[in-house]
Amino acid sequence: MSKQTCHYIVRANIVLPNKNIGEIVFQNIEHQFSNENPILAREAAFDYYDSYVHGLLLGIGLTDDEVINITDRDVRTLLNPYIDPKTSTEVELLGTKFKIPNYIGNGIWVEMVIDSAEENKLVIHSIINDSSDIPMPPSKIDL
Repeated sequence: MSKQTCHYIVRANIVLPNKNIGEIVFQNIEHQFSNENPILAREAAFDYYDSYVHGLLLGIGLTDDEVINITDRDVRTLLNPYIDPKTSTEVELLGTKFKIPNYIGNGIWVEMVIDSAEENKLVIHSIINDSSDIPMPPSKIDL
């Protein structure tokens, strides 16, 4: 019987306002964390996630002290403009035009992947547009 392995991925698809050109810019990152000890890989993934979110919060004008003492609910509220640019794209399908909001597919995620199989990807933490006051439980969705 082979030993089960896992690794972690931190992904972010966000929008950043570029004041120099007066437009929004989409930023996509993906970093994988693996270690023989999966607990250390998980710790490294969450350290990176925390650092990334910390940088975004500093970028909107919070101080280090404010970031250290912020609640999860406040983080989700403050980062929502990075997730939802309040814009949409018009598409036409079978002769019908409709608008798709540009927040679809945006967010910041920590995922666990078991045995390096995409079908075994589990979102264990995320900030997405439809985040409510309740943190999202783990799910088997692939965003």
